[in-house]
Formats: sequence, C-alpha cells, structure tokens
Amino acid sequence: MQNEKSQEQQLQNMLNIMTGIALPVGAIEMAALVHWIRKGDWKPFVGVELLAIPVAFALVRFYRDRVVYLCPHCHTSFKPEAREWFFAAHTPTTRKVTCTSCGKTDWCAEVLSD
Repeated sequence: MQNEKSQEQQLQNMLNIMTGIALPVGAIEMAALVHWIRKGDWKPFVGVELLAIPVAFALVRFYRDRVVYLCPHCHTSFKPEAREWFFAAHTPTTRKVTCTSCGKTDWCAEVLSD
C-alpha cells in the first residue's frame, strides 16, 4: 500500500513538473499569437514556435520514457509501440493499448517504470 502511494505520488510529481514547464510555454505562445493578430507582426510567433515545438517533443519523450502500463488481464507491465501509445485514447491515469504479452487491448493503468 505504501509503495503504491509512493508510485502515485511520484507520477503526480512528474506530471506537476511537466505542467510547470508546459503552462508558461503555452502562455508565451498565446501572447505571441495575440500580438500577431493585433499588430500583424508574425515574427515573434514564429520565434516562440521554434522554442515551443522542441519543448513539446522533449516533454512527450520525457513522459513516454518514464511510464509503463499494467495489463488488467495478465498483470504484466509493458511499454506499447510509440505510434499506438501516441494515438491511443487515454485518461489521466490509463491508456487503451494492446498488451505486448497477452495481446489484449484494454484500459491499462499507467505507472512509473523502474
């Protein structure tokens, strides 16, 4: 029970860090977009996007590298293929992916990898 709490807290801490990075970047993007709309000057928006896109890719990679999924059928932990993972339906704590062990597609709990 204690380990599960710790896992959940560590996952939440990781998500909080990611949000702390993504929100300011998104706010700067929106400010640059508003500037473009109001002033007609698109150059700051392009400059911000040159920063925001790599940050987004880095956050997605950071997240994907640190989580695995628990199959509700065979109870193994696994990492789905990148394409399936990226496009899968998901909630904040689960993702509908295919288990690499038993081959069943279901909602799998997300946990930090070891």
